[in-house]
Amino acid sequence: MIFKRLVQCLTHSRTVRAFVSRPNGVTRVREHGALEEQLKRLSVSPSTSSELQEELGACLRKLKRLPKPSPVTIRHQSMACVASWEKLKPESGLEVTYCLFDGDTMLYRGPWCQVTIPYSHIQHKQPLSLRLNLSTLDGDMSPFSDPVEIRVEGLGFKPGPPQDLCVTSCTATEVRLKWAGPEGDVKPRSFQVYCDDMLLETTRELGATVSSLSPSTTYTVSICTLGPGDACSSRCSITIRTADAQDHAPSGVAVAVLGCHKLQIIWAAPEVLLGRLFLYELRVNGCVVYSGRECIHTMRHLTANTSYTCTVTAITSRGRYQSQAVTKRTAKDEYVNTNRGLCSPKCQTFARCPARETSDVTNRGRKLLFMPTSDQIKSSRMKFEEVCDWVESEQSAKRKTLSERFTVWKQVKDLII
Repeated sequence: MIFKRLVQCLTHSRTVRAFVSRPNGVTRVREHGALEEQLKRLSVSPSTSSELQEELGACLRKLKRLPKPSPVTIRHQSMACVASWEKLKPESGLEVTYCLFDGDTMLYRGPWCQVTIPYSHIQHKQPLSLRLNLSTLDGDMSPFSDPVEIRVEGLGFKPGPPQDLCVTSCTATEVRLKWAGPEGDVKPRSFQVYCDDMLLETTRELGATVSSLSPSTTYTVSICTLGPGDACSSRCSITIRTADAQDHAPSGVAVAVLGCHKLQIIWAAPEVLLGRLFLYELRVNGCVVYSGRECIHTMRHLTANTSYTCTVTAITSRGRYQSQAVTKRTAKDEYVNTNRGLCSPKCQTFARCPARETSDVTNRGRKLLFMPTSDQIKSSRMKFEEVCDWVESEQSAKRKTLSERFTVWKQVKDLII
């Protein structure tokens, strides 16, 4: 009743206007809904003077509720979109809180008039439907704005394919690749690496290593770009062929036979050296006989007429790489049945004499089974050759002592003189 009487006169209407000029006064008046309704009726009453209507209109504008906001504005960037809206300044002076919704899900709440939404939040088949809502501390809440949809598809934000795809190194079992980022304003989120249409990995780097490959095999490696919302670009491909496994091993292994008891092994450095070379390892019949940096080695004291299998392994910082095996046989010992001095075997097999020579020696031995005297030798005038045969037969058959042999040879000397 007091407020009704106050507003009936101009002086009291100015008092109400001063009361609602502050945010706290607006909140207090809004708590009394009947007072606000009475002010509205008086403002449209024909009996109200124009000056009073002006004062009542100013009061009602202070008490006005939040209006329906305009639709949000979308501005696209390289990796995100920016949703913005107009800032509202109500005459009540109350602070406005902005709430941005995706359907029924709140994305933002606060005093700012824009929000950045990464494209990663936008699903490929579920576009965003953005709506704006305003509110004040006294519980006043505006209606939702009209929805605005955001969809990556069809907006030209599909990333381009990677550029300058090339191979930096290729071994028998792995390939290293590098590439440049795609052209355009849309920045890539990641890259997918495929080998023969099989997804191997997803990376953010501008390079990758494809491993566990087979030697001397052809592969097709392709790279695609993943952009906002997992939008996939077209692929850029390259065809590669892995190296032969022997390209990383020592090459040109050659074994030279140097007689019956010696081999010389020579090799060359690998055609495609992987990593840093530590040393070479030479194996003969499975046993390590040499380790070092030289590319030649001589083996001695081998067995004649024997096969030896040689392999050379390059030991590097990237692993061990073995060459193909080479087998050689040492020469045959042609002098195994001859007297070779102190190092020769004790028992040797001598070749048999021809039958004619054997019979001649036997006949001569039969003639000289007795030991003649010097007079008999002179009288019979024996030939010098027969005397020599007789001496040899006597030495071998009767095994005479050294003094007896000296006596016999003295007789021969006297005969010759």
